[in-house]
Amino acid sequence: MAIPAIAVSVCFAISFRFEQDWHWLLLLLFKGFVMGSALGILRGVSLLCLASHYRNNFSLVSMQSGVAAMIGAASYTALAWSGLRNDHYQGLEIANFGLSFGTLALASLLLRKSKLSETLAVTMKHTQSHPPKPGNTVFHAGYLMLFFSLFVWPTFAVMLVSTPPSNQFPEFGAYVLFAAFAAGTITSIYASSAHARSKLGPVNIFIAASIVAGCSALAPAWSPYFYISLAWGCVYGAMLGAMLTLHVKVTTAFHSSGISYHPRMVRNFQVVSVASGIVAGSGVFLAGVFVQWEGGMRGVLTGYGVAMVVGGALMGVGRWLGWRGLRAVV
Repeated sequence: MAIPAIAVSVCFAISFRFEQDWHWLLLLLFKGFVMGSALGILRGVSLLCLASHYRNNFSLVSMQSGVAAMIGAASYTALAWSGLRNDHYQGLEIANFGLSFGTLALASLLLRKSKLSETLAVTMKHTQSHPPKPGNTVFHAGYLMLFFSLFVWPTFAVMLVSTPPSNQFPEFGAYVLFAAFAAGTITSIYASSAHARSKLGPVNIFIAASIVAGCSALAPAWSPYFYISLAWGCVYGAMLGAMLTLHVKVTTAFHSSGISYHPRMVRNFQVVSVASGIVAGSGVFLAGVFVQWEGGMRGVLTGYGVAMVVGGALMGVGRWLGWRGLRAVV
């Protein structure tokens, strides 16, 4: 864990002092590749080690990262807002390095695998694996379509507010992100609670959140003014917090064996995780290409919002094939 932690910290600290030619582009892409690979390793290792302290309940501990994701996003946004608005670029680089290195170094030093997991691995070795639930393929097709669009709005929110017809200062876009992350923190806490999981169901919440998030991206696309973006950004952030909290839990519902842990659960989710990461990065990349090509974001955000709604509908079909009851808590 220490090696990818150092890689992430160094990538945060590096700033390329080149003109925007192909050298700058290649270095920027290389930096993104290294950081993304290191973050993927950190995420997998930390979840597996944390699960060893919870009787290997991988899907349970995955919900604890939703609140941390929103708080971390708000923290790095606050650093960027405070540094860029005053042209303190070097101070921003130092602050990003200090925050990332400090938190990751502390996590690496405290990382311990529970000795109980070795005993559980022996006792669970002969657990029979059950076939995937009906609707598994349809659900995961909608799941990947959702992740293709999920991070487009947060990525381009600042640009949306600071370009015509809104023409606000870029710091107003940061206010939209702050409001979205605050709303996401609240919903992530509730989505992981026992009340939400027992009364509404993680899969039901996830599907509803994806459809609402897709609809909330349409209003700022057609009326990209600050107060409209702020209001609908809170809605999007609230749905984003719930989805990031439950996105592991909902996939394990379609290939689990009715117990908290079985050997194939982690492997199956890692396959879905890699696929969702690839489509999420591809979605943001293509959105940037379309924005550059069109010279605006109305069509881009509209298309991606519709894709999220369609993805939610496909997941709803997969859920219906797996659990026919309309009021079933899944």
